[in-house]
Amino acid sequence: SVPLGAKLGMAATHGQWLASLYFLLPLYTTGHSPLAGRADVPRAKAQPTRNRFPTLCASGAINLARTVDTNQRSLPKLAETRPRSVAKRLFLNVRDRTYAVKRSMGAAAGVASVAAQIARPKAVLASEPLVADGPVFKVLGKTSGELFPIQNLALMSWALMIFAPNWKATPVLALFPPIVFGMLYSAAMLHNLKYPIPGGVEIMKLEGIIKAFSYPDVTFAAWMHFAAFDCLIGLGIVRDARKVGVPHWMCIPCLLLCMLVGPVGFLAYLPLRIICAGLSEK
Repeated sequence: SVPLGAKLGMAATHGQWLASLYFLLPLYTTGHSPLAGRADVPRAKAQPTRNRFPTLCASGAINLARTVDTNQRSLPKLAETRPRSVAKRLFLNVRDRTYAVKRSMGAAAGVASVAAQIARPKAVLASEPLVADGPVFKVLGKTSGELFPIQNLALMSWALMIFAPNWKATPVLALFPPIVFGMLYSAAMLHNLKYPIPGGVEIMKLEGIIKAFSYPDVTFAAWMHFAAFDCLIGLGIVRDARKVGVPHWMCIPCLLLCMLVGPVGFLAYLPLRIICAGLSEK
């Protein structure tokens, strides 16, 4: 019998390179020779395969996959997942790299989570609202945070001014929310004056205003101030437009702007008033 190496050498000597590759490539990739299944090729002994690299790679990939994702279905045995083609080997290689990346990302996420837990107490302390010396502002047993939703009462005024400007009760009913806001603002300001902010506040500097607004009771009072005056400016626009002769449909965008960004709506109404007033005089 002629050994396999001698056959490959004879093929290479005669220039039959494709035949040599035909014998070498399967032997290197899978460890099996294409001559192993042929009955006409005599074999004295079964030679053990020296190249165990593909087997080790497949075994390592299986172990890594089982370690990374325990919830996935158990992979088949090594004998069942032996690569049969170059495309399948490429797929398994990509899959193994994907599992490795997932494992690295999971480790990084775990480290980030631990770091966030460590840094959380400081962040919570830094974000907690400040409290002035003395008791917290309350009305009927409710704090400023619990009273804050009362700002939605302003929607009643804006609905009357936009959809029913000519109704006789609109000027009276539209004043009700600003009156409520004014009362809450006055009570909150009296409380803030009675229990001032530690260290005082310089209202002529931006830093002082920022410091004052870091206290919930001061912020609540300021918001009641804004909500009340926005409603009063809108009511003034409606009543002035009726006197000057500005069509109401032209005032609706100004009222919407006034409700959202108060001074912008007032500035948008001024050109309309000037133009309509000039036309009415002519």
